[in-house]
Amino acid sequence: MIAPCGQFVEEGLVILLALGYLRAAFRMLQDIPEAFWKGPVYRWLRRFTISLAFLFLISSGYEILDWILYGFFEYNLFNTPWLAFPLKLSYAGISLLSGYHAYLYQHQSLILPEAPKPPAEEPELSARIDAILKENKPYLDPELSLEAFAKLLGVHRNTVSKVLSSRGESFRGLVNRYRVEEFIRLMQEGQHEHLTLLAIAFESGFNSKASFNRAFKSHTGSSPTAFFQN
Repeated sequence: MIAPCGQFVEEGLVILLALGYLRAAFRMLQDIPEAFWKGPVYRWLRRFTISLAFLFLISSGYEILDWILYGFFEYNLFNTPWLAFPLKLSYAGISLLSGYHAYLYQHQSLILPEAPKPPAEEPELSARIDAILKENKPYLDPELSLEAFAKLLGVHRNTVSKVLSSRGESFRGLVNRYRVEEFIRLMQEGQHEHLTLLAIAFESGFNSKASFNRAFKSHTGSSPTAFFQN
């Protein structure tokens, strides 16, 4: 009885693992576009899955019956050719049928088109752009790019450009505006007492004196020196 019991436990574990896999697969299938379920590839996969389930039920029935017969009567079911023949015939038939349908659909693509992401609401995204600039201050990175900033927002770079364009701004102009405001804040806090203007500009995210002077004059209408003298 020990050997049959061990085999029965092994079969039970296989069944539990198979059910767990089917549950995970079902969750993944829920994300597949609806158009896939109407195509020929789905019909083939459906028939193939049903065939495997049919084989699984037959095989499980044979295993349980064999375990009972061997455990109580020491009779091995699979030693009887005429009883094992239907199982082998089922395996052969379903294998041939699955191969035939695979041949019919060999030119059908299994690659599914990526589901388009719903467009973000412009007012909401516009507010998120300002919020992340104020809270995280990514503009302090001199190498900040539109691509990197879009990743922080979780959207495509073109989406960010479109929203900023509707506000009459460019990405570079927006970032430099926040850098200029940061520079003014640091100056008002007294940072100029122990740092040069250029050093404070670098602290604010600028990477050159020329870009700092251009951005500052563009956003304030005067040079840094004239601005603080007034």
